[in-house]
Amino acid sequence: MTCACPTILFALTVLFACTSAAHAQELAVDQTGPSPTGEHDAASTRTAEFIGPIGSVFLPGVGQALHRDWLGGSIYQGMFVAGWTMSRTALDGRQVSVSDFATFDGRTELGVWARQLRTTAGSLSAYDAFQRALPRLQQAGKYAFVRESDTVTSLIRAPGDFHFLKDPATYVPLALVTVVSFARRVAGPTTGHEFTPTAAHDVAFSAGLAYNAGVGEEMLFRGYLLPVLRQHLGDRAWTANELQAAAFAAAHGDFSPSGLAAHFGFGLYSGFLVARNRGSLKQAVFNHFIWDLVAASGSFLTRQRDRTEGQLVLPPIVITF
Repeated sequence: MTCACPTILFALTVLFACTSAAHAQELAVDQTGPSPTGEHDAASTRTAEFIGPIGSVFLPGVGQALHRDWLGGSIYQGMFVAGWTMSRTALDGRQVSVSDFATFDGRTELGVWARQLRTTAGSLSAYDAFQRALPRLQQAGKYAFVRESDTVTSLIRAPGDFHFLKDPATYVPLALVTVVSFARRVAGPTTGHEFTPTAAHDVAFSAGLAYNAGVGEEMLFRGYLLPVLRQHLGDRAWTANELQAAAFAAAHGDFSPSGLAAHFGFGLYSGFLVARNRGSLKQAVFNHFIWDLVAASGSFLTRQRDRTEGQLVLPPIVITF
């Protein structure tokens, strides 16, 4: 549901390999005596593909500044600052894991959501920077496999695109996460325990967490990392999809076999949907939002505590003769 710093570094390591390969190709071309214009175009391409988007992940607004869109950059930077300020205030310096739902109160949930908003701002900024450069990159003969390009605005609205419920492909991850998330609820609480009531702020937190993850993570991993890997791996679609899915799985910080398998599988399936939809992320964003909404809701609805309601205890009846 959130992008951990070690995972982003993992993704950047893969991107560095792509950059090195591209640089090696440029050196080979340099030996043939390129013109100054060609050198400028190569530098401009590296900025469009790597410097702008990667810089935006760490400092939202960098990619927009390179395109001289000061207003757009200010919006992403404002999201980052707002998330940083709210998270610092609400969490008061505490280190809280997003997966530790059992201990969350309303204030903690606000802080965790605000902290997630910071990373989401970077993902949106990176995707936007890459999309701005995509038409020029395609004119240069790159990224021909991206035929459907989504605007940031359309992807922000994608979690509400319920027409995707008509597509059977939507129900593959939905059925899986529903069964896993609510199996304990159907079975009932363990002996001596009861389910913890779910408050309104828990529902709001689940929706906010799912929305940020659905939009931000799809933009970063399937909207940016996947096409860049595919382009620099010689259009090897499956290899690129597996690498981005691995980065996506690592981003969640759950390195248990089941956790890695679930996130890797979901990332791989989302990449498949993006390829099937000719580069469009809308269905992947919708699926991701629903997946996380069900998963987070299931975590709240299956929380247990010691049974607290009053119990009638009768004294023993002793009969003597």
